[in-house]
Amino acid sequence: MKPAILVPFDFSEAARNALAWAASLQRATGGPPLQIVHVLDPVPSGVGDVVGDNTGPDEEQRRKLEQEIREAARVAGATEPPSISLRAGRLPSEVILDASVEWGADLIVMGTHGRRGFRRMLLGSVAEEVVRRASAPVVTVPGTSSAS
Repeated sequence: MKPAILVPFDFSEAARNALAWAASLQRATGGPPLQIVHVLDPVPSGVGDVVGDNTGPDEEQRRKLEQEIREAARVAGATEPPSISLRAGRLPSEVILDASVEWGADLIVMGTHGRRGFRRMLLGSVAEEVVRRASAPVVTVPGTSSAS
């Protein structure tokens, strides 16, 4: 099997670890280029409703983000340049789930920050939501340090 692997990437240590894990699997299976989705910072409610409002990154900022993601994939050991999508959305989990369906991902590999207890309840968990709702299998890869 040569799985199509989707990697949500937010530049965190956990996301970099997940990218390295996914690149290793891609090399081992000879699979297609990694599919990387980066969720842009959400727009506050009501701001995006203004006609002509341009709150997202401009074209030059988007190119810079894509280049930084390509470089992270190269450092992680990806054998081919990845497919990259920069997407906006109010809920990162929704953006990731939509990308996995749109791209036909066979596997989602994502970092988890390892929050527990009150911080997890307060902040929520994108990884947990993706694990619960994804139609494809999900592998979660922690950062090296654990946040309590």
